[in-house]
Amino acid sequence: MKYLAITAMLLTLASCAHRHQMSLVEMNSQSALVGEIDSRAKTITVTLPSGQVASGKYTNLSFLHGLAFSLFAPGEISGLFGGMLSSGEPGYGVVTGPDNYLLEMVFYVSSDGGAGFAKANDGRTYRFIF
Repeated sequence: MKYLAITAMLLTLASCAHRHQMSLVEMNSQSALVGEIDSRAKTITVTLPSGQVASGKYTNLSFLHGLAFSLFAPGEISGLFGGMLSSGEPGYGVVTGPDNYLLEMVFYVSSDGGAGFAKANDGRTYRFIF
């Protein structure tokens, strides 16, 4: 019975391993937003300062340039990453919220977390880890 309880606990922990809490820090003011990325469902949620929630989906990309429409300027993505590529999978997501809020995110994700940058349509740029 003891082994059954331990197995159940490990399965519960493993089922949550695909969800990562993230903190998005605004690069100028250092104010922060909080959110969650779910690597199984490929979803992102972010709680805005108003308390409202913005959400969206992300996709894995083989490269992070050449996007047809982007809040990031051409070449800005590789500049933000310092020209260095992580060993994780590159991802791209768009989060939308109330009042036409738009947050474009580029990042690298691995089994134990990830990091990236986000740019909002209000001009704010964030860096984040999860």
